Amino acid sequence: MAWTVLLTATVAVASFSAEIAFVIAVSPSSSFSRPCNVPVHLVKRSGSDVIVPTVFVASVVAGSTCMIRAVGL
Repeated sequence: MAWTVLLTATVAVASFSAEIAFVIAVSPSSSFSRPCNVPVHLVKRSGSDVIVPTVFVASVVAGSTCMIRAVGL
């Protein structure tokens, strides 16, 4: 039971850390953000919008599983 909680926590931290970094980077108070005008036809969904998050989540789960096994839980 404890390893399941640890695995879930590891996945959650890894998943949300990328989102938090993005939100911090695009916030108005960030030194990285600046105004820009992007034409509407350049902003659309692509095929990689489905594939990339799926591969990322799979790698996070696999990595956290390996970490749990290495620790010996």
